[in-house]
Order: sequence, then C-alpha cells, then structure tokens
Amino acid sequence: MSNGLVRKNKGGSGDYLRTLDAGNVLDIGVSLTRYYEGNEKPILTKGTAADAGLPSYIDTAAGGYDDLPAFNITGVAGPSSAGITQYPALGQIGTTAGLTVKMTTLFRSHSLKYGWDDRRYWYASAGPGYPTGNYTFNNTYMKQADNTATASNTGLGGPRS
Repeated sequence: MSNGLVRKNKGGSGDYLRTLDAGNVLDIGVSLTRYYEGNEKPILTKGTAADAGLPSYIDTAAGGYDDLPAFNITGVAGPSSAGITQYPALGQIGTTAGLTVKMTTLFRSHSLKYGWDDRRYWYASAGPGYPTGNYTFNNTYMKQADNTATASNTGLGGPRS
C-alpha cells in the first residue's frame, strides 16, 4: 500500500441441491465476484489548479475532483515521470458471474453426470482521468523547420536527456 496501488475484492456464491427421486439429483449454483483496482494516494489531491496559479474556473469544471494539473516538461522530472499520471481512483472494475446446473442420474449400474455451466466476464475502466488538465511543454510544434531534429527546447521544455 505504500505505492498507493489497491485492489478490493468482493464476492459470494450459493448452491441449491435437491434430490428429485431415487435416481436423480439436481444441483444449481450461482456465483458473483467483483474487484476494484486502482490508485489511492490522497496526498495527490491536496492541491488545486488555483494553487498552481491557474484560473479558478478549472477547479469548478473539475466537478469536485480537485488536484494539481499534470505538467509534462521535456527534460524535467516531475510526477508524470514517476508514474503518477491521472487522478487517483479505483477506476478498473472487473465482474465475474456464473451459473451452473448439474444433474446426476443413476441408471442401472451407471452414474451419469451432465449439466450446463455459464460464466460471464465484464470489465470497465472508469475514472476522472485528468480533471484539471494535462499540459505538455516540448518542441513538437515549435521548430526552426519541419525537418529539424536538433531544435532547442529553450523556453519550451528542458534539455533533452
């Protein structure tokens, strides 16, 4: 938990067993599991865009997801280079549901087992992303010429590494 990564699991299952007659047993089972995975680093949400000198309407537009905007400056280490890129949230949700119907039939000296098993998987990725913005400063659009690969980043970013 020191890196903020969290996975929360919840689940449950049930089973119904019924003897229909001397030669038939019915077994019905259901299960449902869900996990939430993501990043919970509350320290990342202590600042706001207004604290960074940006207009306060950015915080209003963020809808309560207050955090410092992401700044990516070429050649300058920052939170984005440390793997901190989006608003910390449990944004990955996986759900698995299952239904099984099994029958056991005794026929003369034989035991027959047959049935049906259905399993469904759902995955969703949600979260606010970059609620106060993602700003990148580099020389992608500001060069001396289109074919210049050695253009300076002075004023646009930092030195290339």
